[in-house]
Amino acid sequence: MRYVGMDIHSKTTTFCVIDDEGKICKRGKVESGESQWLGIVSHWPGEEVGVALESGNKTWWVVDVLRGAGIEPVVVDARQFKLISHSKKKSDKHDARALADALRGGLAQRYSVHVPREIARRGRSLLIQPRFSGHPVKRVNCLTEVNHDSAEESEAGNQKALLV
Repeated sequence: MRYVGMDIHSKTTTFCVIDDEGKICKRGKVESGESQWLGIVSHWPGEEVGVALESGNKTWWVVDVLRGAGIEPVVVDARQFKLISHSKKKSDKHDARALADALRGGLAQRYSVHVPREIARRGRSLLIQPRFSGHPVKRVNCLTEVNHDSAEESEAGNQKALLV
């Protein structure tokens, strides 16, 4: 198995890939973008790849890209993850290596945060918009449009969801 640690920024992504024994297989920096992220994880065809990354402003985008490729990344809250946040060696290169090592050792999973699927994020953003916040029927109709379900099925299901 390959363990990938990715430190994502607006313009660049620093990554480190290690194997089961902790040896560095590949390390580098690429421009932040879908094709570059997929290039990092698709370098080892036929092998299982695990990915860990810090939470940040690009997290949802990276997670959606990796989920589309069949990889469920572990998103780590950097404030809780002491190896990175309290490290004396603070660099993107070091952070990427620490994330890969933590993933290999099972530590990254202890400090992971949940990233909802895209459809859930869209539905949530519609619910918090001011024009839909006042009336439950407007919320239900709004969610019906997003899910493209029939009005009767969706209205019954969404009323239950809104009451919970």
